[in-house]
Amino acid sequence: MAAITINTTDSNRMTRFLESQVITNQVGITTRTRAVKVPGHARTLSLYLYLDSLTGTTPTLDFKLLVPDFGSGTLFAAPDDVNIALLADITGITQVTGAGPYLQTIDIGPGVTGIADDVTGAAAADARMAINTLLPPWLVYQVVTDGTTNDEDYTYRLVAHFRAQ
Repeated sequence: MAAITINTTDSNRMTRFLESQVITNQVGITTRTRAVKVPGHARTLSLYLYLDSLTGTTPTLDFKLLVPDFGSGTLFAAPDDVNIALLADITGITQVTGAGPYLQTIDIGPGVTGIADDVTGAAAADARMAINTLLPPWLVYQVVTDGTTNDEDYTYRLVAHFRAQ
């Protein structure tokens, strides 16, 4: 089980820098799971996943959006991935395998326009996706990077921009 890290970035800010990772010569598979409090006045969200570079023999990056099980009394006391579910039953964006740089943008909210419920994305290109669903009070995101041959390198950043409209 992977523990969920609560992102302590100011929860009232509409634009938040969620994380920046530089991973060199990764060994094995690494899963990072983080929870972000959605501002109470936010109605939609644009997530920007900047994939600056993926290098090495077989670099792969998986990205999923999840929601906590709000019925679990232990979710934030001892959070783990047993207490989360897929956001709107979306299994995740297409696994990124190209070298980058790429920008993967995911718009989330009721009535988002453009590509309705398309989280296909692209393995080796820029992509814009949309999930037509209500924002939960907490959003959990998960990034999985692979280091099967122990020489994979990853550089990426994740930014959230919440909107009240």
